[in-house]
Amino acid sequence: MSAQPKPTFDNLEADYIDALEAYERRLSEKNGKKTVAGYTRRARIQKGVQQLIVDLVMSRKPSSGFFELVDNGLAEHSFEALVLKHWEHFPPNVIAAAGRRMAQYIYARHPAAADAERS
Repeated sequence: MSAQPKPTFDNLEADYIDALEAYERRLSEKNGKKTVAGYTRRARIQKGVQQLIVDLVMSRKPSSGFFELVDNGLAEHSFEALVLKHWEHFPPNVIAAAGRRMAQYIYARHPAAADAERS
């Protein structure tokens, strides 16, 4: 029996790339020209994917990228969503922060939340 070759990227890395590409597509649509997420690309090289995600999720305020994705129905591509999906790569405090942020901002933008506030 021969061992299967390991994939080039683990699932977190692959999902990070998908999330980054979704964000850059959104920025390009918004700006009317090809736009890259320069800071995010540089930070990945300097820190690695996992530490980049931890730093952004643990920041006091959500990133502009988080709001751009959430406000355009792309929350599943946020780094917070990646933490929740790939929880085994992150410490409990990061998982908790990602969950709080997703709950706070996703709920606040959901139509049912506005109805509940009016009731």
